[in-house]
Amino acid sequence: MVFDEARAFMQATFDEDRGTSRTMNAVEARCLTVFRNRQQRGMVCLTDDGHVARVPVAAQVGDVFCVLPGCPSLLLLTPAPTIGDGRGFAEVGEAYVDGFMNGEGIFGPLPAGWTAVWRDSPDASEVVPAFLQDGESVPTWDDPRLFARGFLSEKMKESATWKEALERRMTLTPDVLSSKGVPLVDIDLV
Repeated sequence: MVFDEARAFMQATFDEDRGTSRTMNAVEARCLTVFRNRQQRGMVCLTDDGHVARVPVAAQVGDVFCVLPGCPSLLLLTPAPTIGDGRGFAEVGEAYVDGFMNGEGIFGPLPAGWTAVWRDSPDASEVVPAFLQDGESVPTWDDPRLFARGFLSEKMKESATWKEALERRMTLTPDVLSSKGVPLVDIDLV
């Protein structure tokens, strides 16, 4: 099943009155089967800005997605009372949001002509993101956004793999992220 077709189906279910006389095509039927089978572990929803998301069953309108550097998935948080004047949130669980699972929440979208793909790491110890440029058949480990936004220098690109460069050069501190234009919000996790 092509994810773009599933997204189009989800969007259509929210956008139109489908009535009882309309029939489903094969892709729509497959989407419903997949969604129903996974319903026990979570539910599929559409975010306010049109992204398809898979969230825990306990999710509610008003919950927010949180990107944490180093965390393999997004966290879904729900507003919660806090002591003092801080913004309090409680964890609902892990979430998947199409268009935010390849670092977009921190590094922004990939440049035109680039696609994130998942590949075995060079030592085959884990599955990690790699990046494929249009017209190329072999992906690179170097994330093009890190150089375009100034997180890493071109000199580092020549001398190290993406992971080595990150380990040697870049620590994602609030100051580093703010200096590169990444919006940050302080919260109290309760």
